[in-house]
Amino acid sequence: MKILTALLSSALVVTSVQTRAEDNFHYDFATVLQSKPIYRIVEVSANKQRCRNVEVVYQQPRRESSKPSLVGGILGAAVGHALGHRSKHRTGATIAGAIVGATIAGDKQTVVNQNSRYEQRCDIVPTFREEERLIGYDVVYRYNGRTFETRLPFEPENSLKIRVIIAPIADSFSESE
Repeated sequence: MKILTALLSSALVVTSVQTRAEDNFHYDFATVLQSKPIYRIVEVSANKQRCRNVEVVYQQPRRESSKPSLVGGILGAAVGHALGHRSKHRTGATIAGAIVGATIAGDKQTVVNQNSRYEQRCDIVPTFREEERLIGYDVVYRYNGRTFETRLPFEPENSLKIRVIIAPIADSFSESE
């Protein structure tokens, strides 16, 4: 129990010392001696629209007769009549020939009309470029006779607000001071 009490007491002392050390600061102003902008080359990507004119062919199918059916019927009748001239069914052969000839002649065939025109087609293309960007300022300043350097995200004016922390150093406790 004594060990636990000793540990807790030392933890409280350390915590209280740290709390007080963190409270030992104040703000002051340092003189800016130099401020130099720092740039970095970065690659920037962007999407760019690329367009071109393309010939587009439109096909429109249409059905039409290859021959008039009347001419096919007449030719079919002539062939039927000629083939049936020895038969007693000459009239039937002529009629059958006319029907077959007209049917064959009347068959529709597909004809394709082609029309073309130009249309604009666009694509999105990724592009990359290099760009110089400001990333901060290397600053040289003087405080209390000493010179310090730091990098800041902004350009300071003639003076720079600083935080001064006052804390004892553990190995500097001596009785001679």
